[in-house]
Parts: sequence; C-alpha cells; structure tokens
Amino acid sequence: MLAYQYDQNGIYRGTIERQKNPLSPDDYLLPAHSTPIEPPECSSPYRPRWNGTAWELVEDHRRYLNSQGQPTGGTPYWLPAEGDDWRSEPRYMKELGPLPDGAVTEKPEKPESEIEREEMMADIAEAKAYLQRTDYAVIKCAEQGLDLDEVYPGLKEERQSRRDLINQIEAQALSKNLSLAATM
Repeated sequence: MLAYQYDQNGIYRGTIERQKNPLSPDDYLLPAHSTPIEPPECSSPYRPRWNGTAWELVEDHRRYLNSQGQPTGGTPYWLPAEGDDWRSEPRYMKELGPLPDGAVTEKPEKPESEIEREEMMADIAEAKAYLQRTDYAVIKCAEQGLDLDEVYPGLKEERQSRRDLINQIEAQALSKNLSLAATM
C-alpha cells in the first residue's frame, strides 16, 4: 500500500511504502507529510500540491539545487517593462505560482542599432590594427631615408584607405546618433 509524500509547501515529492500498524494488523500507518490519495498527473510547469484535503495543480517555475548544490531547472524569464533587455540575466521565481504579468520567456533580442554599432566598432578596430601593424614599415623607411612606395608598393594608399574608412564610419555613426564608445 502506498502513501504520497509532499514537502513543506505541499508539493508532491514521490511515493513511499506504508507500513502495517503493529497494533492493528488490518491498518497501515500513514507517514508524516503524506496522504493515501494519489495525486493527479500533470506536465511542467504544473505540479500537484496537497492543500490539506485534496491535490490541486499549481504552477512551479522555481529553480532547485541539484545533488551537487548547483541551481537547475526553473523557467527563465525577463520583464521588459521593468527594464530587462538583451543584456539582462534571466530571472527565476522564488515562490510557487504563475510568472509575473508582462514576463517573457525568450531573452529580448539585441536591437538592430546595437548590432550595427558593434559592426562599426569591429570595422574600426580592424582598420586601426592594420595601421598599427604597418607603422613599423613606415617608421623604418623614414628612419633609413627609403622611399616607402618603392619598398612597399601600395602601402601608403592602403593605409590612407583605412584612415578614410575610420573617418567614414565615425561620420556615419554620428549621423545615426550611435556612440562608438565601448559599453559594459
């Protein structure tokens, strides 16, 4: 004969075999925090909860600690009305019940303007890296009195095109009111 156990919140935990009552062999003992009434079947995020007289289904979006003590499971959610965006860490419920009003379960997408800004910053970084890599050649030619165009044909033009690209991207960002400063 089985008993159906529940935790301190009444949430179903599993079954346990009931023991015979040594004082009354026709009866079975009922362990603490259990009931002889079988809980209804349900699917996530609903869980059976014992309310003292019957099982009811409640939403359970909470995280739990696994056997290694690490948080696991739960329903990640964001609240855009409270300022959550693509940079925000997910929230998790601490109590039983439905998600808060306005909650979304998919992380908000990065705005197109941010994607464009990041692409501009990457293009500028690549252009500046090229200029840094070629500075040595320019300096050595100048120190040794060599003609840069003879030693490195096309280098002067390529360096100028990279500087022009940086200026063009910065002007484009300014016209779109995009800040190219690094953000955290």
